[in-house]
Amino acid sequence: MGIKFLYVSMKDEDTRDTAASSNKSAFDVLMQMAKKYEYLPHKRKENTSKDRLFNDLVDFLSNIKVGFLSSQETLANGFLSKFCDILWYLDPFHQKFADRGYRVPEKLEKFTGYRDWKKQHKQQPRISSEELKLQAESLGSLIMLPWIFNRKFLSLRNILEDLLNTVQKYLCFLQKQNDRTKEKHESKEPIRSLTDNWCFRIIESVPNPSNGYSSLISRMNTIPVYTPFDLIDFEPADRFDRRTWIQELKLPFAVGLFTYCHGNYLGNVNIIWKQPEKLERESTSDISIINDIKAKIPKFGTRAMFKEFHEKYAKSCKEKPAILRSLYQYLTGYTLTSTNKAEEAIDARVSKFFLNSDDPKLLLDLRHLNGRVKDPKYNPFWEEMQKFLDEKSVVHERRHNEIAYMPFAISVRDLREQILSRLPSDSAAPTTSWIRLNFFPANGFINSAAQYTGKFKVKHAVQQRLLRVHHEDADFAYYQYLLLKTFAVKWRDHCLMQCMDDKAIVPVGEPHKPTPAVSRAHHRGLVNTNSANLTTDHDYHICGIVPSVCLFVNIPDNSRGSFYHGDVHITLKDKIFQPSTPFRHAAETVKIVRSYFSEDDVNANKPIIEMEIGHEMKMKSMSTMSAVRKNKNEVLISALKESINAPIQIVKDVFSRLKRTHGDVYAHDACSEDEITGILNIAQIVSEDLNAENVEKLKDLTKVPELKNFVERHCRKRQYSFQVKKCRLEDVDSCPYCSINPPRLEESLYNELHFLPDPVLENGEYKSFEAVYGTETDDRDRPGLKFSPEAVENDKDKKSLFIAGKVRGFVSCHECGKKRIVYCARKLTGGEQRAVFRVEEEMLYVCGSPLFPGGQYQDKIVVRQSLTCATYIETQYYAGITESFDPICFYCGDSQLETNRDIEKLKENFAIVRPVCSSCYNKGMQPATRNAKKTKRQRTN
Repeated sequence: MGIKFLYVSMKDEDTRDTAASSNKSAFDVLMQMAKKYEYLPHKRKENTSKDRLFNDLVDFLSNIKVGFLSSQETLANGFLSKFCDILWYLDPFHQKFADRGYRVPEKLEKFTGYRDWKKQHKQQPRISSEELKLQAESLGSLIMLPWIFNRKFLSLRNILEDLLNTVQKYLCFLQKQNDRTKEKHESKEPIRSLTDNWCFRIIESVPNPSNGYSSLISRMNTIPVYTPFDLIDFEPADRFDRRTWIQELKLPFAVGLFTYCHGNYLGNVNIIWKQPEKLERESTSDISIINDIKAKIPKFGTRAMFKEFHEKYAKSCKEKPAILRSLYQYLTGYTLTSTNKAEEAIDARVSKFFLNSDDPKLLLDLRHLNGRVKDPKYNPFWEEMQKFLDEKSVVHERRHNEIAYMPFAISVRDLREQILSRLPSDSAAPTTSWIRLNFFPANGFINSAAQYTGKFKVKHAVQQRLLRVHHEDADFAYYQYLLLKTFAVKWRDHCLMQCMDDKAIVPVGEPHKPTPAVSRAHHRGLVNTNSANLTTDHDYHICGIVPSVCLFVNIPDNSRGSFYHGDVHITLKDKIFQPSTPFRHAAETVKIVRSYFSEDDVNANKPIIEMEIGHEMKMKSMSTMSAVRKNKNEVLISALKESINAPIQIVKDVFSRLKRTHGDVYAHDACSEDEITGILNIAQIVSEDLNAENVEKLKDLTKVPELKNFVERHCRKRQYSFQVKKCRLEDVDSCPYCSINPPRLEESLYNELHFLPDPVLENGEYKSFEAVYGTETDDRDRPGLKFSPEAVENDKDKKSLFIAGKVRGFVSCHECGKKRIVYCARKLTGGEQRAVFRVEEEMLYVCGSPLFPGGQYQDKIVVRQSLTCATYIETQYYAGITESFDPICFYCGDSQLETNRDIEKLKENFAIVRPVCSSCYNKGMQPATRNAKKTKRQRTN
């Protein structure tokens, strides 16, 4: 757009005597005074940032000595308001203009920072050609005002003309961009193709590369030749620096660099791999890598291509646009970019639906045509398998489709053995792989899925926990585990490595009313598609079985070897009366070790399946584990303990049928109270006052002086490790414990034995095991110690819930024990309260995870997901508006609070003083305070 106008300059060439004209009358002087351009509009009251911009603009005109006649008040206000609107619109785009080489006039550069969209809690403004065109027209109308051609306003006119010239240039650029984008959208062919837009070059080695490539060199030193990886983690963030970094890439070894130009904002993809010596290079290897890369690079279609597809099939199939977009991408292989965020979110949900859906009616399945000519000798086996599947009533939590889940066959091999046990001994049976191919595939979108027949509506899937909460200490803990593996390999001839964990609780329902064997939708077994859903909801059970798994690791010769080989021992416990405690875990470990040297039959007890009807009715009146444990009816408790043995034996039988390639599987009953007492008697060597009641928590160690001294002398505790080591040889005689049980290693070996080191950062990377072993380390490099929680997207969406007036309770973290507030818009019902209790009882909650990852309570009953185990107690805990809780330490959540004169004095001076425990106070952590009280001076006479 161009602004055209005509400027006429008139020059007075009157030749009259200048001396005569210099004689001015009083009237002439008065007229000249009346034409002074000194008037400026009054400043506004600064209620908004725009008012402040207007006032600064008035000062700007005053500084360049530009004003209006006193009679032009309306014109002055209109000019200033329009000029202010133009600068207000351009405020956020000064840098965008400069990046394109179109700078705002120097004298107007200071008019920025007024329209701060972040402080105003608005979306980032975007510049459009339509709006910019309106601003250019408005700016042109200011320049065309007659009075602005007065010579006194020359400086202002030059500024306006320069600004208009800048706006016009950027507007022309936007229009060209829009035309080019429109042309691309209307193209019937992809804009970018893999036949061009890529290049490959081999960069030879140099002796002394630049320091800017040190991290890349360190990475490439650890990988073999012809192993490609992306440079995105090593390239500079700035695009200009990145271009120079790629162009000047020189390394101490030869490399191959593949570059593909996506175009637009996606930039370039740079893949690099190490090359061997010149004589050993093979061009076929490079070609193979390039072909693999091309196959993985996304291909983008145009909107016109999708529009043609949509118009062709939309009317005939009558599917929603989101379904058609997903089908288009699947059939053509092109990645279709969404036109807006709403469409992007819909496409993501549709893709997830297709990938996770088990509905065979969605697509035409031709897999039933697979297979070979039937072998009649296997017919008895197939017939018996169909009967076996029809007999079982299996379920899937809250699913109402035709697929259900069967926990009775833990593997295909187990299913085969069960079917053979129902047939005569000489019956023929197909292999496990052929049986599996007659099921439905676990993933219907991989190449191997085409080989399945789907003869039996059964799916086999490994049970696994798919939901993971990202933790800031993930990398730190991972490297700590790597150090542990290296430590185990170093001492493999003198140590035993065990990995122990309590797995998900197996719920136990009422008699003849089964409950799902899992508590989340993604835990699956074998799936039968024709059985009915005959189970109760898993949220309404009380009893349960806790499988404690212990893996005796066969330590490999190298730390890179597998640490999953070895015997697996599974101990099954009643979750109500046999909860997991440190003493119980210790007794279980001792029992497992002793099982290697004894042949005692641990399965001799015959279980009782049901309790008496009277006991069953009493159990229905108790909805939580706490209520059952506190019940004083000894007959009821005894009957409940006996009745739970039946489901424990069933689960134990299932686990006993497990087979492992590298090791065996053993199932055990829970430890008795006498076995736990025996472990406690051993611990009383340290102190005779030691018992399970006074050492429930780590902080309780201070209650027993001998035990406190033992821990300080022999133990090293960290967030993710707790180690115990005997005294040095020269200190054995002075130690009450080591003098009785001295070290057994040879002196030369024992002097080389040190604590497992902590991960230590150096130049952004963790030191190797050899560099830190035997040195004094701590966990100061653990990110959790420095972590400052940031609100995650879920917290932002539920910000209105996180207030003191919507506190409905709390739930304790399974790892740190801190109480985290439960929020809900309304008061919790009885069923909702029980659901929260079960999450805590089953130890499912950890700081940072959602309270309910799925189901009807997911968005109704929530906790903050930005919290970590290092975060202090929420201030809403102490508000006491809807719920009043017992005071706990603000820093660690302990209930043993410190009270002294200093704290009482703080309460006199501050309205809010957060509680602090004795342990935190002794570490120098002062009570957090808020709202200092205002003290009035006493009146003196």
